[in-house]
Amino acid sequence: MVEKRVLNNKRNFLRAGFDEELKELESQVQNETRVISDTKKRSLDLENIITSLEAHYAEIADCTKQEVDQLNRKKIDALRQTSGQSKQKADKIKREMTFLKKSITELKTKLEVQQTKVKSKQQTSEETLEKDLKQEIGDDAEISGLEEELKKKRDSLTLQVPRLEASTCVI
Repeated sequence: MVEKRVLNNKRNFLRAGFDEELKELESQVQNETRVISDTKKRSLDLENIITSLEAHYAEIADCTKQEVDQLNRKKIDALRQTSGQSKQKADKIKREMTFLKKSITELKTKLEVQQTKVKSKQQTSEETLEKDLKQEIGDDAEISGLEEELKKKRDSLTLQVPRLEASTCVI
């Protein structure tokens, strides 16, 4: 507790000293208003300044315009080159398409010719097959007729054999 009192007393002493010093400094400060008279006339040459600024900005504008024109020329040249390459590619593709169309037409023609040949051969084969079949049917009929005739001759021979035997026995 004693320490607390000692510290409070010290604080109060220092505060009193600071307050006195502050009052003394405030007494030394004075608010004064002074008016300064302008006896010299100053003339501002705004025309020269404005002309100088206009020239400076015109120079900047010209440089910027030249840079933009240069960039635009580069872009246009690049586009021309790209379009030229694209045109060459398109022409090449067009030639390839024309060649393919021509090849397709030729192949279709060849296919039609082959189909015609196949149909013709098929028809010829069918006609030949019909003729052969008719001939075989005719041959079968002829064979049947020959077989009939052979049977009749056998029968006739079979009948003549006993007569022949009888006539040979009689001799």
